[in-house]
Amino acid sequence: MTFGWSMMIPRELSDEEVTAMNALNHILTGTMSSRIFGAARKKGLAYGIFSDTSIGFYHSALGFRRTSKC
Repeated sequence: MTFGWSMMIPRELSDEEVTAMNALNHILTGTMSSRIFGAARKKGLAYGIFSDTSIGFYHSALGFRRTSKC
Protein backbone atom coordinates (compact mmCIF):
# COMPACT_ATOMS: atom_id res chain seq x y z
CA MET A 1 0.00 0.00 0.00
CA THR A 2 1.29 3.47 -0.83
CA PHE A 3 0.27 6.76 0.71
CA GLY A 4 1.45 10.11 -0.65
CA TRP A 5 1.31 13.78 0.22
CA SER A 6 2.42 16.70 -1.94
CA MET A 7 2.57 20.45 -1.39
CA MET A 8 2.53 22.75 -4.42
CA ILE A 9 4.31 26.10 -4.40
CA PRO A 10 3.03 28.51 -7.09
CA ARG A 11 6.48 29.67 -8.26
CA GLU A 12 9.89 28.42 -9.27
CA LEU A 13 12.28 27.83 -6.36
CA SER A 14 15.53 29.77 -6.18
CA ASP A 15 18.85 27.91 -6.29
CA GLU A 16 19.26 28.41 -2.53
CA GLU A 17 15.78 26.99 -1.88
CA VAL A 18 16.49 23.97 -4.10
CA THR A 19 19.71 23.29 -2.19
CA ALA A 20 17.84 23.57 1.13
CA MET A 21 15.04 21.26 -0.05
CA ASN A 22 17.54 18.65 -1.26
CA ALA A 23 19.27 18.77 2.13
CA LEU A 24 15.89 18.44 3.90
CA ASN A 25 14.97 15.45 1.71
CA HIS A 26 18.22 13.73 2.65
CA ILE A 27 17.86 14.45 6.38
CA LEU A 28 14.24 13.27 6.56
CA THR A 29 14.18 10.30 4.18
CA GLY A 30 17.53 9.96 2.39
CA THR A 31 18.92 6.92 4.21
CA MET A 32 17.61 4.12 6.42
CA SER A 33 18.97 5.98 9.45
CA SER A 34 17.40 9.32 8.49
CA ARG A 35 14.88 10.97 10.84
CA ILE A 36 11.50 9.88 9.48
CA PHE A 37 12.50 6.80 7.48
CA GLY A 38 14.63 5.32 10.26
CA ALA A 39 12.04 5.86 12.99
CA ALA A 40 9.13 4.51 10.94
CA ARG A 41 11.09 1.48 9.72
CA LYS A 42 12.32 0.65 13.24
CA LYS A 43 8.73 0.73 14.60
CA GLY A 44 7.44 -1.35 11.67
CA LEU A 45 5.16 1.44 10.46
CA ALA A 46 6.53 1.57 6.91
CA TYR A 47 8.59 -0.47 4.51
CA GLY A 48 9.89 2.66 2.79
CA ILE A 49 9.49 6.42 2.95
CA PHE A 50 10.51 8.70 0.11
CA SER A 51 10.54 12.43 -0.49
CA ASP A 52 11.29 14.49 -3.56
CA THR A 53 11.29 18.03 -4.84
CA SER A 54 9.93 18.99 -8.26
CA ILE A 55 11.04 22.29 -9.71
CA GLY A 56 9.06 23.87 -12.54
CA PHE A 57 8.89 27.28 -14.15
CA TYR A 58 5.35 28.01 -12.92
CA HIS A 59 5.22 25.82 -9.82
CA SER A 60 7.35 23.62 -7.59
CA ALA A 61 6.40 20.82 -5.23
CA LEU A 62 7.58 18.89 -2.20
CA GLY A 63 6.23 15.38 -1.92
CA PHE A 64 6.38 12.45 0.51
CA ARG A 65 5.37 8.83 -0.12
CA ARG A 66 5.12 5.94 2.30
CA THR A 67 4.96 2.29 1.32
CA SER A 68 4.11 -0.65 3.54
CA LYS A 69 3.81 -4.38 3.23
CA CYS A 70 0.20 -5.54 3.14
